[in-house]
Amino acid sequence: MISNISDFYKHNKNDKTIVSFIGEITPDYIATVMQNLEDNLDKQSENLKVKKKVYNILIEALQNLYHHADDINLNDNDQSPNAICVVDNYDDHYKILTGNYIKNDKIKLFETKLDKINQLTKEELKEYYLEVLNNGEKSVKDGAGLGMIDISRKTEDKLNFDFVTLDTNYSLFI
Repeated sequence: MISNISDFYKHNKNDKTIVSFIGEITPDYIATVMQNLEDNLDKQSENLKVKKKVYNILIEALQNLYHHADDINLNDNDQSPNAICVVDNYDDHYKILTGNYIKNDKIKLFETKLDKINQLTKEELKEYYLEVLNNGEKSVKDGAGLGMIDISRKTEDKLNFDFVTLDTNYSLFI
């Protein structure tokens, strides 16, 4: 059973992991994670198009963590790390997994926005991105704005997500 972000992190690191992070997300950590990713992709002689795509998606995901991860204290001990990131390299694809705490009262709205993103076609995603950009919705801190739309557009795939309830106030957004 997952009771906090540290448990989830330990459960998801594996032999395919090329970059991982757990802690408080800061600009310095983002720079370090991105440099580690670049170094690992160079070691694997990945083609430039794939490198750019993985790099751009990860930077967007880390920026989302930086702007939206909630800080919490689940056990009245020291503050728990507020974010994780794990990048796995499989033979035919990369998997970028991030996790952060979210207040339970925000989940329904966030889930609705993510479901909408997942239902859109490539062309509809482009139109929705421009609509959100032009309406100024990008500054709303309730999530599932430009960053998630952009990740969906760049991956050309649906966003896989889940919410793991931790207590009556918080869940882990994966």
